[in-house]
Amino acid sequence: MRVRCDGAKCYVTEVEYMASGAINYFTASFTVDSAWSDFVSANKLYGIFEGSDSVILTTLVYNSETETYDCDVPWETIKYQGELLVGAIGRLTTPETKILTTNMAFGYKVPEGAATNATTGSQPSGLLLDILEAVEQVSDDADRAEAAVTHFPYIDSTTNNWFK
Repeated sequence: MRVRCDGAKCYVTEVEYMASGAINYFTASFTVDSAWSDFVSANKLYGIFEGSDSVILTTLVYNSETETYDCDVPWETIKYQGELLVGAIGRLTTPETKILTTNMAFGYKVPEGAATNATTGSQPSGLLLDILEAVEQVSDDADRAEAAVTHFPYIDSTTNNWFK
């Protein structure tokens, strides 16, 4: 997701396809104009994301390769289908309090994803976790079966011959 901030005006310029339930996968890259220079130099620039049931403020980190200020799209804001709104805030407290905020721009209409019941940022839970664990178990079982057939000797019960 690419976001442009010109003074207090914020607008989304590019969006990658996202579905609800994704965790720590999507990023947002903000570009800002000179109105944000005090906040940039003090490293006090934040992205704000509003989803169907949460509002999350996150620190923007400068990316020297792209010359943008980046963050992960907070998973809590795309946990469920619905609108994703995006904005930016700059806040200074010295030498005096100074705050610049943008409008909340329409970012994306998040469609229903295959996994919408994830509840933590580090570990899926509920039905999603059950499915992922079952798939992993099947994969492990298949690997063990292949290893038993291709790497270990066995006796053919009809001929009593050893095979490798």
